Amino acid sequence: MTQLDVSDQIELFIQGEGIPKITLVKLGPKDTVGDIVKVAREYGLSAPEDSEVCVFVENTDVTLEPDMKIDGAGLISRSRVHIHRCKSVEVTVNYNQDQKKGFFPPSATVDSVKEWVVAKDQYNLSPVDAAEHVLKVCSSGDQPDEEVHIGTLAKFPDGTVCFDLVAKQRVEG
Repeated sequence: MTQLDVSDQIELFIQGEGIPKITLVKLGPKDTVGDIVKVAREYGLSAPEDSEVCVFVENTDVTLEPDMKIDGAGLISRSRVHIHRCKSVEVTVNYNQDQKKGFFPPSATVDSVKEWVVAKDQYNLSPVDAAEHVLKVCSSGDQPDEEVHIGTLAKFPDGTVCFDLVAKQRVEG
């Protein structure tokens, strides 16, 4: 990785295995996708150094090759990427005693999973009803932000995440 003038830096938002919070990193346009992985290790990437990890563009199953230059990979400042050993995450969503399963790249956001599950071919919720529901992680009840990548919730090698689609809690005052 090269030292650059601040104006030459590309800011990337990363999430990944062991990096649950959206993290801003700065690299140069001529740095490589492999350099993204090196920087991610500094922020808690939990995949062992000798393991194969994939770098995904947010909400796509597009993986970037380690030797690709950042600018050649189509990444621009404020791009969002995800780093994980799983290439796919099996997502289960429970709603009213019904269960739907789908497969997503680890870079899929919680919001994109919700959009999929409330769609006509899944639970067929009206836009008003969909807006009144949220995804919570099964068993824990944690409600991840919509921008969180599901890969941050999936452990390797299982690559699974379970959500309950539940009504938002309203505060009456």
